[in-house]
Amino acid sequence: MFVVFAVASVNAQFTTGIFGGINNSNLIGDAPPGSTYGSDLGYAAGALVEYNITSDVRISLQPMFQRKGTKIAYSVFSEREPRDSIDININYFSIPILVKVYGGNNLLYVSGGFDIGYKLDATFRRIGTDIEEDINDSFDDFDIAAIIGVGAQFNIGLFYLFIEGRYSQGLGNISSPKEGEPEELNPSFRTTGLQLYAGLTYTFGGSNADD
Repeated sequence: MFVVFAVASVNAQFTTGIFGGINNSNLIGDAPPGSTYGSDLGYAAGALVEYNITSDVRISLQPMFQRKGTKIAYSVFSEREPRDSIDININYFSIPILVKVYGGNNLLYVSGGFDIGYKLDATFRRIGTDIEEDINDSFDDFDIAAIIGVGAQFNIGLFYLFIEGRYSQGLGNISSPKEGEPEELNPSFRTTGLQLYAGLTYTFGGSNADD
């Protein structure tokens, strides 16, 4: 933040916007005996505020809601592929803090930073049933992940349409096992995922991004 304010006179340009997309997430760790962790498709939506440090570099704050989770598949003797048996969902309010670096044409960019997620709730469901079990206490409240991404933006009048793909990797164990929790919950695992987002942005002040 000191760097941001120190260069404020260089390029006073702010960008705001909204976005949404899908999050193909997973848990990595030691799966229960005879099982594997599989990816689970969730969703995400949020807003963003960006500040131009230079004409090619921005700091981006992106408060958002996102769903993470996994499917646990068990090996079945009569079937070639493991059968999905359990669905675990963890909902987070997250604030990704990213640095975005644009190419010379301001069309393509790369991004990197951290995602600080606060857990809202977590559920456990055996696939084939409608019964969900609250397992909120089985996970830590915070999940901090590293993010890298690549995206492109397109000018559409007063706005920019952007599409961005990201990879996130949890940096610490989020498991907090409690007595009486489902035996399928491992005492140690981290989150990982691939995200695809699309959104609209509008820039205030300074010059346009493609000037």
